[in-house]
Amino acid sequence: MPRDEGPRTLLGLRANIRVAIAYQHGWNMGLGCVAFDNLMEDLATFEISRAQVWQWLYHKILLDDGSVVTTDLVERIFDEELEKIISDMTSNLTLGSDAAPEIVDFRVAKEAAQKVFLSPNLNEFFSTTNS
Repeated sequence: MPRDEGPRTLLGLRANIRVAIAYQHGWNMGLGCVAFDNLMEDLATFEISRAQVWQWLYHKILLDDGSVVTTDLVERIFDEELEKIISDMTSNLTLGSDAAPEIVDFRVAKEAAQKVFLSPNLNEFFSTTNS
């Protein structure tokens, strides 16, 4: 199979965006890697996700479900994945726990990651421009 062919799915786009929010949250907290969704995510995962989403957006890739990767689609998925993360966090709280500070931190991470992913240019490595 040629390198430019293969599955391009909404699920894959969602996974890239979800890991971006999670990693950006960890990065903002001074962490180099984060355990998230039963996986250990690091800067390499973020970079791969960022580059793939940027390329799909730049080239207006047609996904398997017939949708085209656009800025509006990427923004919508960032919003939806953030809400899923918040829902997952709040459903796992013990009685009396307060997730409000972490929810705010995840909202900040979502905004920062979204800005990086929607940059008009595929910038140098994330770690050299966001340290």
